[in-house]
Amino acid sequence: MLRFFRKNILLLSLALIAGWFALPAQAAANPSPDAIAIRVMPNTEHLSPLSWYNGNVNIKGAPQSLIVDGYEAVRDGRTVYVSAANLSDETDNATIYTNIYIISYNQEAETATQDIFGQILNYWQFNTELIDRTGSGVCRPSSQQSCDGTTPCSGQFADYACENNVCVKHCLLSSDCPNNQYCSSRKAQLIRDVKRMADLRQARLALNAYHDKNKQFPSLPSGSYLPDKTISVWPSWNETLGKKLGYSLPLDPVNRLGACPGFDPVTCWDENTKKFATNLKNPTVFPPDSLAFFYEYNAKSDQYRLCANFETPFQGLPEEHRCDQYVNAVSETAPAIILGSFRSKSGQPFKDYFTVQSQYPLDWDTLTLSADWADWYNRGWRWDYNYNQLNVQKVPNGDEDTRSISARSVNLTGNKTYDTFNVTFSIKDVLGHTGSVNGQIKICNPVTCQGRGAECGRLDDGCGGVLLCGECQPPLDCMDNKCVNQQ
Repeated sequence: MLRFFRKNILLLSLALIAGWFALPAQAAANPSPDAIAIRVMPNTEHLSPLSWYNGNVNIKGAPQSLIVDGYEAVRDGRTVYVSAANLSDETDNATIYTNIYIISYNQEAETATQDIFGQILNYWQFNTELIDRTGSGVCRPSSQQSCDGTTPCSGQFADYACENNVCVKHCLLSSDCPNNQYCSSRKAQLIRDVKRMADLRQARLALNAYHDKNKQFPSLPSGSYLPDKTISVWPSWNETLGKKLGYSLPLDPVNRLGACPGFDPVTCWDENTKKFATNLKNPTVFPPDSLAFFYEYNAKSDQYRLCANFETPFQGLPEEHRCDQYVNAVSETAPAIILGSFRSKSGQPFKDYFTVQSQYPLDWDTLTLSADWADWYNRGWRWDYNYNQLNVQKVPNGDEDTRSISARSVNLTGNKTYDTFNVTFSIKDVLGHTGSVNGQIKICNPVTCQGRGAECGRLDDGCGGVLLCGECQPPLDCMDNKCVNQQ
């Protein structure tokens, strides 16, 4: 079923894009009728882009995998689907949301349009606020190449920095690191956690399909170092569990166990004593600094545990899939309300989506949204209908458990750069179990290159996006968004 919720649609004519890239003057004066469209769709189930594509696009082609700013993506002809994370605010207590970003261009587009499309993919950057706040990281594991003031990093380490007498390579994404190393930046960690959520969900679907067929989850009485247990760094992860499922299980994006002296450094298993480095029980399953997947089967209860160690401190990571800790887990019977990113620009209508996951049918008549509506009105909100509340509607041809929320317009007062609005959602199922969640909507006033006096380069638009303010013509260079002559 096609689930194009149309959260945001942005049509970029070549006349506008000509201001972003250094197009010929003739092209800027005679804009093309071509267009490039960007659509943002809520991805409340944290699907991989391929899974989302397979489940939501009716007319399929031959999708190919690619990476956009570190995030997984698929391309089908003129359209690219990117699964990327968004954060509710700019703190370590922010909540992770995932969206599917769809970008495409029209049929029979000119070569210039296709070139611009390629440039957008190459320069598209997500989570700019996170990058500004947390900066870069270093490539791990450490190179262990020694250096000092008289013996700097050289040879294959020539582009490394000498820090604490060790050659260190700084990075933003893991693609910045040599093979077999990964980046420790918060941005890279977020990208990996998004992939973990998608991969664990796919593995869970395979386990549930196995149960439907065999009336129990897969047991591992043999073929693994420990009965009914396996780790994604062990051969039994795919050679035993994967073969049982008939599914090639994903590996953790890092897939390394931490230091385990006296044990095999890869598997942390001692073949002589037949022991693992830890007891594989809560709350710590693996040795410290481990990043791997874990599966355990309980034959008595016919239950399994599938988990990972997430790297970021953000809220919204699935508690049932945490190996390191189990906190604030949602009751099995309470409806779980999953909110969208809830971010919009001032001066335009507001619309977003939320999903309710429930073990039992929902009583939608009990849904309430609580907020200080009078205060919202004073700060610029205008409602779809003449009452102070966001309008809630079922999505046409959409899932039964998904609803849209909207307002006619939001115009921030007092020339504010942005403002936040708190709202509480609550709903009951038919048995009376209540689920509630506190949400926050952020409304912002985007800046422009002209408004900031920017002549070139990249610029944060103040709303989570990036402005491309053009390029300087030689011999001028771009410094601090100004074209200057450095000669």
